[in-house]
Amino acid sequence: MKNKYTGLVIALIVLSAVCVIAKLLISYLFPLSRFVLLAAVPATAVLAVAFLIKTRGRFPLRRMVTCAVIPVAVVLFALLPIDRQLELARFHVLRGAYASACTAVLNSVSGTPDTADGRYALPFPHSSLNPVYSSVRYIKQGNSVAIVFPASESLSVTRSFVYFSDAHARDLFEHPQKFGSGSENSVFTGSMEELGSPQWAYVFTWGSDMVPNDPNL
Repeated sequence: MKNKYTGLVIALIVLSAVCVIAKLLISYLFPLSRFVLLAAVPATAVLAVAFLIKTRGRFPLRRMVTCAVIPVAVVLFALLPIDRQLELARFHVLRGAYASACTAVLNSVSGTPDTADGRYALPFPHSSLNPVYSSVRYIKQGNSVAIVFPASESLSVTRSFVYFSDAHARDLFEHPQKFGSGSENSVFTGSMEELGSPQWAYVFTWGSDMVPNDPNL
C-alpha cells in the first residue's frame, strides 16, 4: 500500500481499537465511555468512507474491501444494543468486589443517622468498581440498609446494582414513602431483576412520565 495512505490506515486501526475498547468498557467507564463512542464511532465511519473514496481505482477492489471491512464491523459492533449484557457480565465477574464494598459501607454507616438519601464515597480499591462514579447512594433505617451502585444512565433510564441488607431494606427501596418525614410523596418508578439472590437486584428507574418502551436502551 502506498505510503501516502499509511496515515489513513493507522488512523482507522486506532479508532477501531478505541471503539471496541470503549464498547467493552461502556459500563465500567460510564459516562466517559459513552462520550468516547459518540466521537469515535462517527469518526471511524467517516474515515472508512474516505478510505474507499481515496483508494478507488488505485488498488484492487478486494484489497479495498478487506481494509474497509474491519472498521465497518467495528462500527456495527459499537452500535449493538448489548449494554445490558455487558453490565451484567461486569457485575458477575466483580461480584466479590461489590460484596466487599458493601461490607465497607455497612461498617461505615452503622452508627450514622437514618436517611433516605445518604452518600458514601468509596475508598480505594472499592472506588475502582467505577472510576467515574466512585460514590454510592444508600438508604438506611436502623440496621436495614440499601446500597445503590450506579451502572449507567440514558435520557430516561438509570440502571443500578442494588444491595439489600434485609427484606426491610428492600421494602424501603421499593416503597420510599414508608421511610417517614420528607418522603411521603416519594414513589419508586421502575423495575427490578433479582441477581442470583434476594440481596442483589439489577434496578431500572425512570421518571413517572417517562416510561421507556425498552429500558435496556
